[in-house]
Amino acid sequence: MNKILVITLIILISGCATSPTSLNNIHLIPKDAVLDSSYTKYSSAKPQLIIVRDRGFTGAACSIRLFINGTPTADLDTSEKITLYPEIGEYILSIRYNGICGDGQLNETVVNLRKGDSKKYRIAIGLNSGIQILRTAF
Repeated sequence: MNKILVITLIILISGCATSPTSLNNIHLIPKDAVLDSSYTKYSSAKPQLIIVRDRGFTGAACSIRLFINGTPTADLDTSEKITLYPEIGEYILSIRYNGICGDGQLNETVVNLRKGDSKKYRIAIGLNSGIQILRTAF
């Protein structure tokens, strides 16, 4: 009986981290979840920045708020993406939980965008690491 309980717990715990979502298996963020539309206007002269939230059970009850240079930009749910077109330059991308999951944890990364860039970042939730925003090839 104890073995079954231990195995069940291991399976449940290992399923708690999120996993990358390919761009083919995601959906666009709804318009009402975009908080600052100034970065969403397409321009071939501007770099492209794609932010994708992982799929998975962990944190699924709450959206994650994306900030650019401290300005609230979008609220992403699991398996959602937003494509942004900021000016060339350096930006601080920050993420934080919304709603009941809002424990105050903030994670940030710096992105440098140059002419012609197309960079992808994923929002991941690890079992021990909390929320993270990471550069990705997915």
